[in-house]
Amino acid sequence: MPKGMRDRARAVAQLLLVPGVVCLLIGGYFGASELRFHSRAHRASGTLIDEFGFRNHQKREESYDFLYNIDFTTRDGKKVNFQDESVGVQLPWGKPVEVLYDPADPENARLASRERMYLPKRLLPPGLLFCLLGGLLLRWRRMDAPIGS
Repeated sequence: MPKGMRDRARAVAQLLLVPGVVCLLIGGYFGASELRFHSRAHRASGTLIDEFGFRNHQKREESYDFLYNIDFTTRDGKKVNFQDESVGVQLPWGKPVEVLYDPADPENARLASRERMYLPKRLLPPGLLFCLLGGLLLRWRRMDAPIGS
């Protein structure tokens, strides 16, 4: 392979590797953080005491997001109030809602029904793909290089 083509292959590989590594780092951090929370979390039954619906202008179709004010009691009897949002799903009034909370920090509880792995699920696959393609391109470039270069 001519030297100019090897240089272009190296540049393309670097352009693939940089966003790939960034996606892997960010997705990995948020994924690990979520898994760490779930490993410590306790479940509780909460009560919806207030809600605020607002239109989501980022979507083309008519869509609303909801901010909920929820009360629950921890296993040791402490009453806690927290707010969480639900994207596109309205919780039923008068029915208990499942809550996840960290016993060391129950004020940062969250709705158990809310999917929080959306960021890692969206960042890890393309990050892995970019890194794989960039690595293969670098390896291909090295395999095709003349001996001694």
